[in-house]
Amino acid sequence: MKVESAIPEWLVRERTIPPNMPTNFDPPFELYTSRFPRNTKDLVLAVLVRVLDPALHKVAAVTDNQGHCNIAVLLYWKSKANHDEWLTTSGFDQWWDGLTPGSHQHGWFLEVFYPTIDRFETVITTEVPQGAANLRETMSGPIQEHRDALVGETSNIHPRNETSAPSSATGRRVVPGKKNLVVIRSGQDWSVAAPEERQLYMNTMHPVLIKGMDFLRDQGDQVGCFSCRFMEIVDPVTQKGGTDQTFGLAYFDSLASLEKWSKEHRTHLEIFAGFSKICQKAWG
Repeated sequence: MKVESAIPEWLVRERTIPPNMPTNFDPPFELYTSRFPRNTKDLVLAVLVRVLDPALHKVAAVTDNQGHCNIAVLLYWKSKANHDEWLTTSGFDQWWDGLTPGSHQHGWFLEVFYPTIDRFETVITTEVPQGAANLRETMSGPIQEHRDALVGETSNIHPRNETSAPSSATGRRVVPGKKNLVVIRSGQDWSVAAPEERQLYMNTMHPVLIKGMDFLRDQGDQVGCFSCRFMEIVDPVTQKGGTDQTFGLAYFDSLASLEKWSKEHRTHLEIFAGFSKICQKAWG
């Protein structure tokens, strides 16, 4: 299988720590990556969530472990400049600043991330993009680096604690950002799979995936995970979710914590075992 580097030549940096995989690593299955324009410097991901009591609405993106239904809109921009312009021209900033806590029957929260291009990567099992990969210029692969594809990790990246934000007189809660926070968004799309492929996924992969996501959600502090939501994509026509299109959105305190959970914890080992079974069935 002919493979190429996941890192474009203009982002290559001299490595100061040894890679996880050998230079002649032969991938056991195909993975693809997104290629962004050479002038791309940063991206923006915003998560806008309305929190409802389950009795108020039937359509849900995810129900958290407190029984609250969270309906989220995930928004992506190709640059921070585009995002900042949208905040003003769309009227969103004015609307958000005008929200009064307690004036609605539900709550709101907003999470915004500004990854620079050297601290961002996409790894995809097919040429169907997920998340920010939809902003790509092209799709490329198969790639050699199933790991070690993050350009910014030329040296160890450690978590950094930030000072707490002052309490707000308006009743709003502000959680300050953390330097070197790790954000991972996985994606599963079985909407066009053949019946036997979908059954294989539901019987083999989905149960252990749910188990792993629930562990990170409920006991993530044991492995350095601040938050994990296993969310269903809501169909724009039917306004219903389902198991055909899902994704996990998790925040870790460091790459080391994410790596350790991935390599050592039984919940992820079971996920990888389920994924390997599907690969063997699908690609031999």
